[in-house]
Amino acid sequence: MLAGNAALYLVALAIAQQGQQASTKDVAFFAVVASLILVRYLDIAWLGGATASGKPASLGDWYRYVAWLLPLSLAVWIIARATARVGLL
Repeated sequence: MLAGNAALYLVALAIAQQGQQASTKDVAFFAVVASLILVRYLDIAWLGGATASGKPASLGDWYRYVAWLLPLSLAVWIIARATARVGLL
């Protein structure tokens, strides 16, 4: 869990520092989001993944994870792009 979220944070930071132009960092950001979704699905569907409390995870947990991750990561990306545009970093 920590590695994927850390990768997302680092790519968002790189976007915020890049300036106004769009780049492959934007693509990398959404590739990390997609990989987080895919890896969590594989964890639950094939590897018997668990929730943070240690209980077996279900596809319902995966749907909630995706419903939480997508809007939050989009908000982080928008903030990173806005920061890059204004040049705060």
